Amino acid sequence: MGKFLFGTVALALLIGIAFQTGLADPLVKWQVQSALEESGVSEERAECMSDRMVDRLSLFQLYKLDTRNNPSHFPY
Repeated sequence: MGKFLFGTVALALLIGIAFQTGLADPLVKWQVQSALEESGVSEERAECMSDRMVDRLSLFQLYKLDTRNNPSHFPY
């Protein structure tokens, strides 16, 4: 049980560090770009918009935008 708890905490810490340092930006950009394309935005425009959105918005702001488009993701 102790090893599992330690592994879980270590994994959560590594994921948090990846998001804070920008290592996860390509993944976040890809998710934003895919959501924009699914909404009907052209591929070129979605690529440009996703670059800017990931650079200028926090992860929480991006999450709020996602939950407005997909209310089933938001638990409230």
